[in-house]
Amino acid sequence: MGLISTPLCPSCQGSMTPRNEEHHNGWVCNRRSCRTGPTNETKVYVPARKGSFFDKSNLGESTVFALTYFWFHDIGNVKDKAYELHMNPRTVVQWEKCFREVCAEHFRRNPPIIGGFGCEVEIGETLVTRRKYNRGRWVRRHQWLSGGNERGRVELS
Repeated sequence: MGLISTPLCPSCQGSMTPRNEEHHNGWVCNRRSCRTGPTNETKVYVPARKGSFFDKSNLGESTVFALTYFWFHDIGNVKDKAYELHMNPRTVVQWEKCFREVCAEHFRRNPPIIGGFGCEVEIGETLVTRRKYNRGRWVRRHQWLSGGNERGRVELS
């Protein structure tokens, strides 16, 4: 699934051209063999959102792009984003969860490789946990995090 799909015509499997109108953004097939209707003027139409990141969304693309920008640049909290974009805070939380899942899937498919012959790699680990009322014994839920960094490398790893 891509951000914006570039579909093939469902009738002839040919390439489609973009159609940008006020209320109908999508793709149309301009071949005569694909035209339907009583006067053969109705073209095969595929919505722009079909098969894309926005497929099941009721939000406009500009709202989603603004929310993505705010999330990526860590601007404001959930309440501020919801106010600025005229959205329910729960919707903001759901979209941000979706953004995190997309990023996690990217790193699952393209894991960064560090190290190699003659390279120094620093490895660190930490235990993330919560204490009950910030004192006393540890609670059972905790998470170990580990990571590595290659010296002299500036890429995200």
